[in-house]
Amino acid sequence: MSGVLPCARGGPTLATLISFGITNGAKPSAGLLQGPDGAFYGTTQIGGSNNWGTVFKITSAGTFSNLFFFTGTGGAYPGANPGASLIWGANGVLYGTTEGGGVHDFGTVFALTTNGLFTSLISFTGTNGAWPGNYPVAGLVWGTNGNLYGTTAFGGTNDNGSVYELTTNGVFTSLISFNGTNGPPLGAQPYARLLLGKDGNFYGTTQSGGTNDLLNGDGLGDGTLFRMTEAGALTTLISFNAANGAKPQAGLVQGVDGNFYGTAYYGGSQGAGTLFKMTSGGVLTPLLSFNNTNGANPNASLIQGLDGSFYGTTQVGGAANYGTIFQLSPAGKLTSLISFGGTNGADPVAELTQGIDGNFYGTTGSGTTSPQGTVFHFPPPPLFLKWWQTNGMMVFTWSAAIGQTYQVQFKTNLNQTGWNDLGGVMNATNPITMGSDPVGPGPRRLYRVGLLP
Repeated sequence: MSGVLPCARGGPTLATLISFGITNGAKPSAGLLQGPDGAFYGTTQIGGSNNWGTVFKITSAGTFSNLFFFTGTGGAYPGANPGASLIWGANGVLYGTTEGGGVHDFGTVFALTTNGLFTSLISFTGTNGAWPGNYPVAGLVWGTNGNLYGTTAFGGTNDNGSVYELTTNGVFTSLISFNGTNGPPLGAQPYARLLLGKDGNFYGTTQSGGTNDLLNGDGLGDGTLFRMTEAGALTTLISFNAANGAKPQAGLVQGVDGNFYGTAYYGGSQGAGTLFKMTSGGVLTPLLSFNNTNGANPNASLIQGLDGSFYGTTQVGGAANYGTIFQLSPAGKLTSLISFGGTNGADPVAELTQGIDGNFYGTTGSGTTSPQGTVFHFPPPPLFLKWWQTNGMMVFTWSAAIGQTYQVQFKTNLNQTGWNDLGGVMNATNPITMGSDPVGPGPRRLYRVGLLP
C-alpha cells in the first residue's frame, strides 16, 4: 500500500533577469503581462530619455528592449509615470494608463501595438470637464460588453476618485464619483484595478472612505470593498475597521472556490496589514495579520497559481525589511518563500505573474545593488497536486517550472530518519510534472518531491 505525504523540500531561488539603470527605465511598480509571443510587457514609473517612464519588453531569458519613452504633457507619447500593468485586447493591442502627463497633467489612457504604434485615447480633466478623473494609478479591465473599465484615485465630482468606462475608440463615460466617508457612494481613492467577477459584476477596493475611521483617526476612513454593475450601480460591501485591515492598495482576485481574496496595506493585530477572503455577498473573513517577520504592508494583488495556492508580495518586512514573496496554501497556511535582501532587489509593490513555463515573474522598485529596480523570476515550490493508483502503479503530479530539476523521494514511515531517492532526477518539461512508482506487497510508502539547486 502506498500514500503521498503532501510536502516538498527545497525552497525557490530568485534570479534577476535585468537591473534598470535610468536610461532603460527605473522604479517599476507594475506587474508583467505575458503576450502571445511568450515575451513579457511592462512599465517603469520613471527613467527613459525623458525621465517620464517607459514601456518595455523582456523575454524569459532576459532579452530586453524599450518600446518607447513617455513625453509628459505633450510630444509623441503623452503621459508620465505609468504605475499599472498593461492588458491585451482581442485586437492584439496593449492598453494602459499613466498617473500623470497628458494635456492637463492628470494622467492618460493609451493604446499601443507591439511594433510601437501609439495612440493617446484620453487625457483626464480633474474634477470636471470631458474626462473627469485624476491620477489613474490602476490598470484597466475588460467588461463583458467589450469596453474598458478603470479607476482614478482622485478627481471626479468630489475629488475622491472615480470609476469610468471607455470604448477602444475613446468614447468615455464617468460611472462613479466617490464621496468619502458619507456617501453615497462610500469610499475614496481607489488605487487598484477592478476585477470582473464570475457573476458579471465588478469588484474593487478604495484605500480610504467608508463608515469607519479607526486606524489613525485622520478623517479619511479606513477603506472599503465594493461591487458594481457594468452600468455603474455600486454597492458597498465592507468598510474596513483596522482590526480586519485598513487602507487596501490592491485589488481582489477570485479563487476557484468562488470567494474573493485580497490584502490590506495596514491594520490587523500588528498594524502591518492583512490577508482576507470575502464572499460575493460581502461576508469578510480575515485570514492572517502580517507581523513584519513574515512581511509587512502588502501593496499588490494576489494571484492564484497552477497549484491552487495564492502568491503575493509585501513591500517591506522579512529578514532584512526589504520585502517578501509569500505563498498562501489552499488550506490557509502562509509560507515566506523569499526575503529580499537589497542585493537581489527591494520594495516589491507589484503583483506576480505566472508564466506559461510555470515560473513566477515580477518586479522590484529598488535595491542596493540595483537601486533603480529589477525584473526577476523564480520557480514555484513543488507541491503535489494529485495522486492515484492505477494498473499496479502509484501515480502523482506536482507543480513545476520548465527546465527545473526535481527529485522524488520516499520513506516507509514518518519515524524513519532519512529519505530514499525514487529513481533519478527529473528535468521538468511541463509546469505540471508526473511521476510514478510500482505498488508492491511491502509496507506503504510516503512520498515527497524536492526542487534541486
